[in-house]
Amino acid sequence: MKNRLFLLVSIVIVLLYLPIKNGFFQQDEWLAFGNVYGTFGESFSRIISQLFAPNVGHYVPLHHLFFNLLFRLFGRNYLPWTLISIIWHISITFLVYLLSLRLFKKSIFAFVAALFFGIAASGYQATSWVGADINTHGATFFGVLSLVLLLEFLRKEEKSKQYFILSCVLLFVSLLFKEIAIGLFLLIPLMIWLF
Repeated sequence: MKNRLFLLVSIVIVLLYLPIKNGFFQQDEWLAFGNVYGTFGESFSRIISQLFAPNVGHYVPLHHLFFNLLFRLFGRNYLPWTLISIIWHISITFLVYLLSLRLFKKSIFAFVAALFFGIAASGYQATSWVGADINTHGATFFGVLSLVLLLEFLRKEEKSKQYFILSCVLLFVSLLFKEIAIGLFLLIPLMIWLF
Protein backbone atom coordinates (compact mmCIF):
# COMPACT_ATOMS: atom_id res chain seq x y z
CA MET A 1 0.00 0.00 0.00
CA LYS A 2 2.76 2.47 1.00
CA ASN A 3 4.74 1.87 -2.19
CA ARG A 4 1.65 2.34 -4.36
CA LEU A 5 0.83 5.64 -2.68
CA PHE A 6 4.27 7.02 -3.39
CA LEU A 7 4.18 5.63 -6.94
CA LEU A 8 0.98 7.63 -7.44
CA VAL A 9 2.71 10.78 -6.16
CA SER A 10 5.63 10.15 -8.55
CA ILE A 11 3.30 9.73 -11.53
CA VAL A 12 1.49 12.97 -10.69
CA ILE A 13 4.82 14.81 -10.40
CA VAL A 14 6.08 13.47 -13.74
CA LEU A 15 2.83 14.40 -15.49
CA LEU A 16 2.79 17.91 -14.03
CA TYR A 17 6.50 18.59 -14.46
CA LEU A 18 7.07 17.09 -17.90
CA PRO A 19 6.18 20.34 -19.72
CA ILE A 20 9.40 21.92 -18.36
CA LYS A 21 11.23 19.92 -21.05
CA ASN A 22 10.10 22.70 -23.40
CA GLY A 23 11.89 25.34 -21.32
CA PHE A 24 15.25 27.00 -21.84
CA PHE A 25 18.30 28.11 -19.88
CA GLN A 26 18.02 31.56 -18.34
CA GLN A 27 19.77 34.20 -16.26
CA ASP A 28 22.22 32.72 -13.76
CA GLU A 29 22.58 29.52 -15.74
CA TRP A 30 24.38 31.40 -18.54
CA LEU A 31 26.71 33.02 -16.02
CA ALA A 32 27.46 29.59 -14.55
CA PHE A 33 28.09 28.18 -18.04
CA GLY A 34 30.57 31.02 -18.62
CA ASN A 35 32.35 30.16 -15.37
CA VAL A 36 32.63 26.52 -16.46
CA TYR A 37 33.96 27.55 -19.88
CA GLY A 38 36.58 29.59 -18.03
CA THR A 39 37.90 26.45 -16.35
CA PHE A 40 38.22 24.36 -19.53
CA GLY A 41 41.79 23.24 -20.06
CA GLU A 42 42.65 23.37 -16.37
CA SER A 43 43.56 20.24 -14.44
CA PHE A 44 40.92 18.49 -12.33
CA SER A 45 42.91 19.13 -9.13
CA ARG A 46 43.10 22.86 -9.95
CA ILE A 47 39.34 23.01 -10.54
CA ILE A 48 38.65 21.21 -7.23
CA SER A 49 41.00 23.52 -5.32
CA GLN A 50 39.20 26.56 -6.80
CA LEU A 51 35.76 25.16 -5.94
CA PHE A 52 36.67 24.50 -2.30
CA ALA A 53 38.65 27.72 -1.77
CA PRO A 54 37.20 30.16 0.79
CA ASN A 55 34.74 32.58 -0.76
CA VAL A 56 33.44 35.96 0.37
CA GLY A 57 29.94 35.31 -1.00
CA HIS A 58 28.17 31.98 -0.92
CA TYR A 59 30.39 29.07 0.04
CA VAL A 60 28.67 26.35 -2.00
CA PRO A 61 31.45 24.15 -3.40
CA LEU A 62 29.28 21.06 -3.91
CA HIS A 63 26.87 23.08 -6.05
CA HIS A 64 29.76 24.24 -8.23
CA LEU A 65 31.21 20.74 -8.41
CA PHE A 66 27.93 19.13 -9.50
CA PHE A 67 27.20 21.92 -11.94
CA ASN A 68 30.67 21.53 -13.44
CA LEU A 69 30.26 17.76 -13.79
CA LEU A 70 26.80 18.02 -15.33
CA PHE A 71 27.92 20.67 -17.77
CA ARG A 72 30.86 18.55 -18.86
CA LEU A 73 28.47 15.60 -19.34
CA PHE A 74 25.54 17.35 -21.04
CA GLY A 75 26.77 20.75 -22.18
CA ARG A 76 23.88 22.95 -23.19
CA ASN A 77 21.57 20.03 -24.05
CA TYR A 78 18.46 21.06 -22.07
CA LEU A 79 16.65 17.68 -21.91
CA PRO A 80 19.13 15.81 -19.63
CA TRP A 81 19.19 18.78 -17.26
CA THR A 82 15.38 18.60 -17.14
CA LEU A 83 15.34 14.88 -16.41
CA ILE A 84 17.91 15.21 -13.63
CA SER A 85 15.92 18.08 -12.13
CA ILE A 86 12.71 16.03 -12.10
CA ILE A 87 14.55 13.00 -10.63
CA TRP A 88 15.99 15.24 -7.88
CA HIS A 89 12.51 16.54 -7.10
CA ILE A 90 10.96 13.06 -6.96
CA SER A 91 13.81 11.89 -4.69
CA ILE A 92 13.24 14.80 -2.31
CA THR A 93 9.49 14.16 -2.37
CA PHE A 94 10.20 10.54 -1.42
CA LEU A 95 12.26 11.74 1.55
CA VAL A 96 9.41 14.06 2.56
CA TYR A 97 7.13 11.01 2.36
CA LEU A 98 9.49 9.03 4.66
CA LEU A 99 9.81 11.96 7.06
CA SER A 100 6.03 12.39 7.18
CA LEU A 101 5.55 8.66 7.68
CA ARG A 102 7.86 8.77 10.70
CA LEU A 103 6.13 11.85 12.10
CA PHE A 104 2.48 10.92 11.48
CA LYS A 105 2.76 7.10 11.56
CA LYS A 106 -0.04 6.85 8.94
CA SER A 107 0.65 6.33 5.27
CA ILE A 108 -2.35 8.39 4.14
CA PHE A 109 -1.02 11.48 5.97
CA ALA A 110 2.44 10.88 4.53
CA PHE A 111 0.86 10.56 1.07
CA VAL A 112 -0.95 13.90 1.43
CA ALA A 113 2.18 15.65 2.74
CA ALA A 114 4.30 14.25 -0.11
CA LEU A 115 1.66 15.15 -2.67
CA PHE A 116 1.43 18.74 -1.40
CA PHE A 117 5.19 19.04 -1.34
CA GLY A 118 5.55 17.43 -4.78
CA ILE A 119 3.13 19.73 -6.59
CA ALA A 120 3.71 22.97 -4.69
CA ALA A 121 4.44 26.10 -6.71
CA SER A 122 7.79 26.75 -5.01
CA GLY A 123 8.96 23.22 -5.81
CA TYR A 124 7.80 23.67 -9.39
CA GLN A 125 9.75 26.89 -9.75
CA ALA A 126 12.88 25.32 -8.23
CA THR A 127 12.60 22.27 -10.48
CA SER A 128 11.81 24.17 -13.67
CA TRP A 129 14.95 26.29 -13.34
CA VAL A 130 16.99 23.24 -14.30
CA GLY A 131 20.53 24.56 -14.05
CA ALA A 132 20.12 26.80 -11.04
CA ASP A 133 18.17 24.19 -9.07
CA ILE A 134 21.21 22.04 -8.28
CA ASN A 135 22.00 24.00 -5.15
CA THR A 136 18.38 24.08 -3.93
CA HIS A 137 17.73 20.42 -4.66
CA GLY A 138 21.07 19.30 -3.22
CA ALA A 139 20.59 21.28 -0.02
CA THR A 140 16.99 20.13 0.38
CA PHE A 141 17.77 16.48 -0.34
CA PHE A 142 20.56 16.23 2.22
CA GLY A 143 18.72 18.42 4.75
CA VAL A 144 15.57 16.28 4.67
CA LEU A 145 17.65 13.09 4.70
CA SER A 146 19.40 14.45 7.79
CA LEU A 147 16.00 14.85 9.49
CA VAL A 148 14.88 11.34 8.47
CA LEU A 149 18.02 9.86 10.04
CA LEU A 150 17.63 12.01 13.14
CA LEU A 151 14.08 10.68 13.62
CA GLU A 152 15.41 7.16 13.11
CA PHE A 153 17.95 7.85 15.86
CA LEU A 154 15.26 9.23 18.18
CA ARG A 155 12.84 6.38 17.45
CA LYS A 156 15.19 3.53 18.38
CA GLU A 157 15.02 2.12 21.87
CA GLU A 158 18.74 1.51 21.87
CA LYS A 159 20.07 4.77 20.46
CA SER A 160 22.64 4.20 17.75
CA LYS A 161 25.11 7.07 17.53
CA GLN A 162 25.71 6.21 13.88
CA TYR A 163 22.32 7.65 12.88
CA PHE A 164 22.99 10.84 14.81
CA ILE A 165 26.51 11.28 13.44
CA LEU A 166 25.37 10.59 9.88
CA SER A 167 22.51 13.04 10.35
CA CYS A 168 24.97 15.76 11.39
CA VAL A 169 27.35 14.98 8.51
CA LEU A 170 24.47 15.17 6.01
CA LEU A 171 23.40 18.50 7.47
CA PHE A 172 26.86 19.90 6.75
CA VAL A 173 26.79 18.36 3.25
CA SER A 174 23.49 20.18 2.73
CA LEU A 175 25.12 23.47 3.67
CA LEU A 176 27.83 22.92 1.04
CA PHE A 177 25.11 23.03 -1.64
CA LYS A 178 23.21 26.04 -0.26
CA GLU A 179 22.69 27.66 3.13
CA ILE A 180 18.96 26.95 3.34
CA ALA A 181 19.37 24.18 5.93
CA ILE A 182 20.94 26.56 8.47
CA GLY A 183 17.61 26.66 10.34
CA LEU A 184 17.98 22.97 11.14
CA PHE A 185 20.62 23.91 13.73
CA LEU A 186 17.70 25.30 15.75
CA LEU A 187 15.20 22.60 14.79
CA ILE A 188 17.39 19.57 15.60
CA PRO A 189 17.92 20.41 19.30
CA LEU A 190 14.18 21.13 19.56
CA MET A 191 13.37 17.75 17.98
CA ILE A 192 15.74 15.98 20.36
CA TRP A 193 14.08 17.70 23.31
CA LEU A 194 10.54 16.96 22.04
CA PHE A 195 11.12 13.33 21.08
